[in-house]
Amino acid sequence: MQEDLMKKQAAIVKLTIEKAVPTISDLAKGMASWLLQEAQKNPKIKVGKQSLESLAKSGGKISDIPINSSSIRSFESIAKLNGISFSIEANKGENSHTVYFRAADSEKMAATFKEFLAKETAKGQSKQPEFKETIKTAKKKSHDLAQSKEATPNKNKDKGQEVD
Repeated sequence: MQEDLMKKQAAIVKLTIEKAVPTISDLAKGMASWLLQEAQKNPKIKVGKQSLESLAKSGGKISDIPINSSSIRSFESIAKLNGISFSIEANKGENSHTVYFRAADSEKMAATFKEFLAKETAKGQSKQPEFKETIKTAKKKSHDLAQSKEATPNKNKDKGQEVD
């Protein structure tokens, strides 16, 4: 009888030890259930360029700003960096685009637009000379240098050996 009791106790201890140490499959199941719960708690809001429909589905009021077509790419990169959800629509017949964004992002959008305008004005002011102009000035300098070398007499001309 005592032997049966010891076997039962040993089985209980063995079972307790087996359940106390989680296996890889137990950890994987637990992690999967936790990730599923977190995904349901915090639905992801898409950031960056998206369609107008998906912007409307994300909820909230939508605002818009007109932007010149020549600078739309630089605006997109700045808006993505600042984490704004936006949609761009081309205006037919005009050389401009309309940028739609969530009204909840209006503070971010104001900062982004200010950064964009600063970048655009700096781009127009600090225009570097064109490549052709740089080549012309380099040719002129080299031509002037060559003429100045021809105008000065060669001092080493008479230092050669005399021939009989």
